[in-house]
Amino acid sequence: PSYFRVVRSQVLTVKELPYIEAAIVMGARNRDIIFRYILPNILPSAVVVMTINFADAVLTAAGLTFVGLGLPVDVPDWGWDLTFGSHEYIAGRWWSITFPGLMIVILALGFTLAGEGLNEVLTPKLKE
Repeated sequence: PSYFRVVRSQVLTVKELPYIEAAIVMGARNRDIIFRYILPNILPSAVVVMTINFADAVLTAAGLTFVGLGLPVDVPDWGWDLTFGSHEYIAGRWWSITFPGLMIVILALGFTLAGEGLNEVLTPKLKE
């Protein structure tokens, strides 16, 4: 749903810009207006939201599997590593839960930082 909200908001903002109205007055086809003017302006925001949602998906998948609501046991997943590692952690083997948890955090942080970096590069308003 967040993609649709972002795209709709961007489209409503962009379609009110003067050059869109000028293209309509000059008789440009709807397809040309969408692909030449609107789509290039909304794509950067959608890409940024997508990368940030990747981090959310990684955390959600691992969390659901950790509590037993995710993938089956025979499918390799970091959530299962955390589940089985929690039993080992109680026995004093801390590394069995530390490294899968660390990898989940690093991957989620990587996606988040990539999204923030793309936001800075693709959004010219932040550069001013």
